[in-house]
Amino acid sequence: MSKVELTSKEIEDSQYFIKGAKKPELLVLVEDEQDIPFWDKMFGCVSDKYFRIHIHSLQTAPLQSNKGGKRLIGTGKENLMNVNPDTLGKSKMIAVDADYDLLIDDYHLYTKRLREGNFIVHTEYYAIENHLIDKNTLRTLDIWKRIGLDNVEHPWEDVLNSFGEAVCHSVKLCIASDTHRIPELKVGCSLSPKLSIDTVRSEVKKLSFNPSTYKEDNSNWKTSIEATYSGLDEICSKELTKVDAEIADADILHYLQGHTLYDYVEKVVRHYFSIDYKVAEDKCKNALVGSDGMTIGNAIADLKRSIWQGKQDCVHDSIYNANAIDLADSGIVGIQNQIEAQIN
Repeated sequence: MSKVELTSKEIEDSQYFIKGAKKPELLVLVEDEQDIPFWDKMFGCVSDKYFRIHIHSLQTAPLQSNKGGKRLIGTGKENLMNVNPDTLGKSKMIAVDADYDLLIDDYHLYTKRLREGNFIVHTEYYAIENHLIDKNTLRTLDIWKRIGLDNVEHPWEDVLNSFGEAVCHSVKLCIASDTHRIPELKVGCSLSPKLSIDTVRSEVKKLSFNPSTYKEDNSNWKTSIEATYSGLDEICSKELTKVDAEIADADILHYLQGHTLYDYVEKVVRHYFSIDYKVAEDKCKNALVGSDGMTIGNAIADLKRSIWQGKQDCVHDSIYNANAIDLADSGIVGIQNQIEAQIN
């Protein structure tokens, strides 16, 4: 694909310059390189409509600029939402995290544009991490298959439920306090205090994971943070009541900032991975009892290569490669319905 900026129409017309191509190409711009596997999986639902689908962040995409002609570089949603809308179409789209733009009116300057979805696709939950992580995906991460322990079970549901209960009120308070401040921002008056997603993330980072004490640890964390921000409940009580009515406690992890969800779950996965890897390594050694040290060493090296597969961080890769996603999940179906609606 060209290194100069192309409009959707120009990309669509490129089929006439590709020998044998009977379908257009599609360029999808995403927030970051690590988002590519997820969106590649999502756009698979329309792969039969295109000759090729290219998924790129602004770091690797052909030149992109805003409506004023200024070149856009870097990562993140803000940059993507500044891509010249006149260049978008059925052959050039944007795919972003929803964040709270679906919940809070005027959350960003581009909130209305995201909701209208003119060649813009968004996650159904807060971010891609909220789709990549749930009790079902965690038990089917291919990292367990690489270890060779397909039948090992861990308490994913209990862990996520406990964590969800701990952050539930804080997440709702984030949404409510931000909602409360929007009218204040519009009129330029003094802003009420709020609980920010960045604050919750920094607090969650303090949570360690111990399989014997995580429920108690989560409960203590919940008590502490809710006491610290208890004054906000009264300030934004009307908004909090509305959020309580709209968001079920059981779904709260869909609305937690995606990076925060990943920060906690990563600790859990790493804990069980370290245990399971040791089991796999012992199993490998036991199968070679009586062999010389070099043979055993080579077998362990082969095991590590099969698990890490050339990645520096096999846990991160196993979550973000999106192989464990259930395409029948309602949130995933919602995203793919958006995609199909864009091209029909």
